[in-house]
Amino acid sequence: MCLALAALGFTTIGFAITSVATAAENGYDNPPVAMAGSQAQDHIIVLAKASTIAEVVEQELASTEFVEQIARYNRIDDLESIITNGSTIRIPKPYLNEQQAGIITFSKGDVTLIKEHRVVNPTSTGTRVAAGNQIKTGADGFVSLSFRSGTVVNIQPHSHMIVVNIDCINESTECVIALRAEKGVMNSRVQPRTGGKPPIQYSVETPFLSAAVRGTAFYVDVRDQAGRLGVTEGLVAAEANRTASTLPRGKGLLARTGHTPEKVDLLPPPVLAITEGDWISAEDTIHWRMLDDAVSYQMTIGEDGTLDEPVRVEQLTGTSTEPPLIRPGKYYIALAGVDQQGFVGLPEETTSFNFAEIDENEPPLILDIVRRGPSVSISITNYAAGAVEISYGEEFDSLTERKVTYPDKGIVLEIAPSKPLVVRARKLLGEHLVSRYSDLYTFEGVQ
Repeated sequence: MCLALAALGFTTIGFAITSVATAAENGYDNPPVAMAGSQAQDHIIVLAKASTIAEVVEQELASTEFVEQIARYNRIDDLESIITNGSTIRIPKPYLNEQQAGIITFSKGDVTLIKEHRVVNPTSTGTRVAAGNQIKTGADGFVSLSFRSGTVVNIQPHSHMIVVNIDCINESTECVIALRAEKGVMNSRVQPRTGGKPPIQYSVETPFLSAAVRGTAFYVDVRDQAGRLGVTEGLVAAEANRTASTLPRGKGLLARTGHTPEKVDLLPPPVLAITEGDWISAEDTIHWRMLDDAVSYQMTIGEDGTLDEPVRVEQLTGTSTEPPLIRPGKYYIALAGVDQQGFVGLPEETTSFNFAEIDENEPPLILDIVRRGPSVSISITNYAAGAVEISYGEEFDSLTERKVTYPDKGIVLEIAPSKPLVVRARKLLGEHLVSRYSDLYTFEGVQ
């Protein structure tokens, strides 16, 4: 069911590729050990110009990490000696696989890496993942896998992914990355190549559908006897039940065995009541505006703007939630609606916030509020220095306006007399530290 991809042709500067042979056929001593169950192959280069073995290896692998091993394999004793044009250099496929491997850049919870006949659990950051390897996540497992091409894959809990192929020798050739999602949720973000470089051919196959891109962002979701594909950026070429289609941003595809694939519209981004840089503590509530046709919402909180390192991914109902119990620091949040068929919609733009600890030794503020017509004056009566955050709105569940002031300055708001007003405030005591909120001050509107 996978999409057909163009055959990868090797083209290099100053070298010519002539053929591929197995290590056993070469007749050389001590060939590298291939993956269990596979046949080692050589990448063969015929030099078009005189070069050293280090120059050849760096050109082909974008690294000299394995130059000594490859020199021995080619019976070259002097790494600085010049190899004449027309000579043949062989690079065993296992070295290509190792150099082209993806790197685990984030791992959390139950993450298992299966390499040949070896199982690695827990799997640490920096671990290489090569063709033929598998990643499985448990109930709390998250993992981010990064490739040299700039492609990033995020694997969520209860998932099983297989690396089918990685063929990205260097930037002068096309880059092929092929993955298979057996179950679970896998998000892909593929950076297109620029500057006239050969494109990336990235594909994901599932038991129900396949997807191929050159530069975009999308997810596949394999569960409940169905496959789901959702496109959040760019275009994705998809195939399911022998039916091919092209999906733009905001479109999804539902595929079941024996059924015609169904195109769907992803839900639009919900409006989250957080602005860039807001302070949030355990006393706050995170609110958002209800989306029509959303049965739940997916909230993702991470430590970087890409959300490749999620601290929490939660499925929520309603239009508000208490902040997660996380350590004080700077975080990023995104929210998306989930429809009745299980598709996660387009996320709102990622927003940063500061999660603050509450200093129980600091007494809450006392506010002096005077409302005359449209003018509301707010001053602080029991605090001498430092920043104060004042939150206000028409009702407690919509304290969406926040202003930072200092005790000696106070603040003046312009609020229509007919509108109700709710106000509270707290001290900003330093990096990621606040006081408890003041009492809640309420004013009814005058008709």
